[in-house]
Amino acid sequence: MKLADLSIIIPVYNTERYIERCLDSICFQPLHSLRIEIILINDGSVDNSLELLKKYEQKIKYIQIIDKENAGAGTARNIGIEKATGTYIWFIDADDFISENAFQVLSKILEKKYDFIVFNYCFFSIKNRQSYLKNIPKQKKKTINDYFLDTHALYLWKHLYRTDIIKENNIRFIDGIKNIEDFEFNLKYFIHFKTIFFLDEYLYNYCENNQSTSRNKSTENLLKTANDSQTVHFSLNMYLNSINNQTQKAIVRQLVNKSIVGFFYSLFIANYDLKVVNKFYQTYKTEKLLPAHVKNVNLKYFIFKKITNFETLYFILTKLYRKFRN
Repeated sequence: MKLADLSIIIPVYNTERYIERCLDSICFQPLHSLRIEIILINDGSVDNSLELLKKYEQKIKYIQIIDKENAGAGTARNIGIEKATGTYIWFIDADDFISENAFQVLSKILEKKYDFIVFNYCFFSIKNRQSYLKNIPKQKKKTINDYFLDTHALYLWKHLYRTDIIKENNIRFIDGIKNIEDFEFNLKYFIHFKTIFFLDEYLYNYCENNQSTSRNKSTENLLKTANDSQTVHFSLNMYLNSINNQTQKAIVRQLVNKSIVGFFYSLFIANYDLKVVNKFYQTYKTEKLLPAHVKNVNLKYFIFKKITNFETLYFILTKLYRKFRN
């Protein structure tokens, strides 16, 4: 396959209901000048997903399929990174789709060789059955540091990444992780790039999915989600030692600490056994990740940070919350 301008990496796991919509949005774009490759990693699907992928492979010459046993989206994306020949990588989820003019817009931008491209997206809500346009707030359109410090949405799919930066710095996903992998990948990418471009266009359509892992509230999945968060936090805590730039180091530390406070908020409100919550709390203390020091946050975050860092208060309120909720 010839070198591409853009490598699109899509993990596929039991998405027969959505994958055609996703691929149609990519394969049937209006006329554009980009050289595209689509890397589809079938992650052990047990539905009709693989058969649907093969139909597209027969019709579209720039599609390649990798069929593998199930190991999670992160592992699938790592395989896609190894196969990618494009100047840029776009990670797309199989249950979402891109806007109809995405490639026409990007063809004017990619030739400028920015390291990191950020764009707007549309969010389709299951609960309200409505769509919401999500813009990059103007105050975030400043510097790289400002964007990372201020943004609440470090999703993979709303950014384009330079393939050479990813490969040369060995930036990869943790195998088997299904939670906050976007967060970890973006923070590791953050310390290696220099230029950013804010594209004021809606290029992506994120569709809430009732079958997604994040909406599965079973005890098993809640524990998996919590363990993934811990793995990512510990990984980034170790990664901090490799950051030489003190400003970047402080930003990553701030973002990790914010994520830790958010993690203990999720343990507080979700249906976790108190013994499980205590085990996580003690582990984070042992790793010196608690207390978590977070600066310049809103009032709600500030209050819960104080609660989280005061162990006795945290567990008193957690017990009371469970008592009155039930």
